[in-house]
Amino acid sequence: MENVDVKFCFWAPMGGPMVTGSKFPQRTYANFEANKKYCQIGDEVGFDYELMPARTYTSHGWSEVIEANTTVAAFLQHTKRIKLLAAMHPGLWHPGVAAKMGATMDIMGGGGRWGLNITSGWFKQEFTGFGEPWLEHEERYRRSEEFIRCLKALWTEDDFTFRGDFYRFVNAGLRPQPLTKPTPPIFQGGNSESAMRMAARVSDWLFINGNNLEKTKKVVDTVKAYAREESREGAVRCGVNCQIICRKTEHEARKHYDELLAHADWEGMKAFEQQTRQAGASSPQGHGMWADSKGADFLQANDGFKPDMIGTKEQIAEKIQAYHAIGVDLILIAVTHYEEDLEQFGREVIPLVRQMPSLRAQNASETVLSSDRRRRDLKMGDGGTLPAPPRDPSAPRAQAPTKKPAHA
Repeated sequence: MENVDVKFCFWAPMGGPMVTGSKFPQRTYANFEANKKYCQIGDEVGFDYELMPARTYTSHGWSEVIEANTTVAAFLQHTKRIKLLAAMHPGLWHPGVAAKMGATMDIMGGGGRWGLNITSGWFKQEFTGFGEPWLEHEERYRRSEEFIRCLKALWTEDDFTFRGDFYRFVNAGLRPQPLTKPTPPIFQGGNSESAMRMAARVSDWLFINGNNLEKTKKVVDTVKAYAREESREGAVRCGVNCQIICRKTEHEARKHYDELLAHADWEGMKAFEQQTRQAGASSPQGHGMWADSKGADFLQANDGFKPDMIGTKEQIAEKIQAYHAIGVDLILIAVTHYEEDLEQFGREVIPLVRQMPSLRAQNASETVLSSDRRRRDLKMGDGGTLPAPPRDPSAPRAQAPTKKPAHA
């Protein structure tokens, strides 16, 4: 039996603490030297990727933010194996400049250590503040897709001429081209229909907001189905965002979550919620990436607490195993106290996960069997009941009436 083959990535806290909705003191710092140290820790303890977020304007709990692409270029010189991802907003960058920078950083890292995360944008001020138009939801994704198509062409063609809705090129060529073939990896974010369709057509990875197993599986299955329609089966993989609280006991972990929640910045979280609602309102579905998020879900900006990765190393490893079983190929994490929590996760949780047997084949078989049984019951009018589905590890465990809850 194969073991769990899941990749691990962590957010760079380039604007400060990642639990942006809480004023609880977090030993996480935004300056360059602190972030360099976090990157080196991740490199040493087994993380596959680090993601540098793109924030040009400070907002929603971050008072200062260093820039993603220049930071990646620097960190490539201070690390050995970890792959570094730079986030970028089309509309604020030209794809020709981005392609040239990316090829250079790919070469700086020796090939295979640089990737790009395309973010279509949710924060209106980042565009209007720099004098750029704020496009409607669907237009932002159309621009992002055109941006990616231009990148890949510039990285693979000698003479690129293109006239699109957003970008123009005439006999363009890049020298040198990236070492990574066919191209460096393209990541993107988004849960909306437009995001999933775009990922199926042009991206290598889709980052999705944190959620429980059932809702996460729905997104993963949909993206893979769309990729098959585009003749790209197996070409798109999914990563899910998770805020990790790993402690020696579940009681300690739950207590820490309660501390974060007790210091919640409800006013700041409400402002963030309103901004995300506005960003997704113009989509055909009338909502975007945070459609079913409310209240304490905004404690971590990308629904990081929804997967409930709170507990002991064994409990967290089991939950990651369950997410891998439904098709998740990457876990994108953030922690409270970056220096100590990153090292603990890398040394204790990552090796544990990679020793665990993969349940993906079993999950696929159970899905097929359940589907066959449902079809048979409908055909025969059986009326029988299906076996209860396996318990969702991201759901809270029921407590016996006579016992005191573990996190009380």
